[in-house]
Amino acid sequence: MKIAIVANTSWNVFNFRKGLVHFLIERGYEVTIIAPRDKYTDEIKKWHITYEEIILENKGTNPLADTRFFRKLLHLYNHLKPDIVLHFTIKPNIYGTLACRRLKIPCINNVSGLGTTFIRKSISSRIAHLLYRLAFRFAPKVFFQNEEDLRIFLDKKLVNFSQTGLLPGSGIDLVHFSPTKEQEQTIRKPFVFLMIARLIYDKGLREYVEAAKIVKNLYPDTQIELIGSYEKNTKHLLNITEQEVEQWKE
Repeated sequence: MKIAIVANTSWNVFNFRKGLVHFLIERGYEVTIIAPRDKYTDEIKKWHITYEEIILENKGTNPLADTRFFRKLLHLYNHLKPDIVLHFTIKPNIYGTLACRRLKIPCINNVSGLGTTFIRKSISSRIAHLLYRLAFRFAPKVFFQNEEDLRIFLDKKLVNFSQTGLLPGSGIDLVHFSPTKEQEQTIRKPFVFLMIARLIYDKGLREYVEAAKIVKNLYPDTQIELIGSYEKNTKHLLNITEQEVEQWKE
């Protein structure tokens, strides 16, 4: 049985779908990964899978680029002839489903998060909602990872309840992400809050900082930490500057 897995980056597949890929391989499935090339591509090629490169503008709203992405998926699906396709992330979920519909290939979609499309009200967000509603009509199954996201899709009539399923998250490989002996022996006395996120406001960083101030006033010994990377070319001034982070340290 041939299974294609489509995501917006090779990084996404390497970090979040490795367990799924190995699970399928161990059970004799023939797996093809379709994703843009990045520094993790060579790593996923070592998994004894077939890799197909595709160009995708993750944050772009250029209809011509999205059309090229859709046509490339059509070409790959027609060439590979998978028995089923697993879609992850927004554009593969939308355009991949439409390509599967054209070629009469069943697919399973996975909504692991809503992104800024459901936070801001704009023309691009309205178009995204229309595309979701159009594409998800043809998806036999759409999995969500929390009840809130599922409820939003149902309230906006982007998906029918009979199509949906609820998963308890993507899961974490506790063998790969296990502490070293040195870490286990290290005792940190203060209670530590840690947030790991891209440094953009839509991730809730303002709220995190305000909550940190409240906690620090009540429990001064508490340690509040933030790990993240600065975004480049982020639209609508959503990115956070180094100067702001320095102010938060105070």
